[in-house]
Amino acid sequence: MQLLGRVCNTVSAVWGGLTQLGRPRVWSTADLVAVMAGWPSLYQLLPALDLAAIAADPLRPAVYDGARWPADRGVSQLHLTNARDVWGPALAGVEALPPPAVLVCVAGVGVRTPHVLLHPDRLGTSRAWGWTDEGDGRVAADSALLPGYAGYRVRALHGDLQSCTEVLDRVAGWATAVLPSPLPADPPAAGVLVVGRPGPPGGPIPWTNVIGDC
Repeated sequence: MQLLGRVCNTVSAVWGGLTQLGRPRVWSTADLVAVMAGWPSLYQLLPALDLAAIAADPLRPAVYDGARWPADRGVSQLHLTNARDVWGPALAGVEALPPPAVLVCVAGVGVRTPHVLLHPDRLGTSRAWGWTDEGDGRVAADSALLPGYAGYRVRALHGDLQSCTEVLDRVAGWATAVLPSPLPADPPAAGVLVVGRPGPPGGPIPWTNVIGDC
């Protein structure tokens, strides 16, 4: 949310030529903020409130208090509450994650990333946050690397993880390992990256979903 202004400036340059009622319409940052503030999915990207996260970041619950955000951002308390009380618990539920044997997490590091709320009264600005280099510019590594799951760090920006040479080389190594025989009868779901990864000595090689910055 604190990056809305920067995002809107970029989108505004693209949408500036759109027309409304047959007349040129230039979209201002305020226009786009008003539109984006109505997207429930945007609120679902806010930091989780599990016990471990709150222990490390005790002021974090303030992120879900609409009164803490600048009035001109149009932040919806309804969407904040839904993200906190419905989406967050569902995402953290056991049924939302595959078994540790079939998931590998990739975390980008080496980029200045917000990771702890220091000044709730400054929400909506970069000054509200404490920053770390253990992140990819958008997601802190401690959020991307889930406890109990295989994972590794790579120096890369958030948007570059899927095209990062180091990540692709690692995936290629898994994919060219000795694969299970026979191959699964049903192909993986579209859009899911599936590769083979060595399992226990003498055991079968599991199929592994590889995802970046959980």
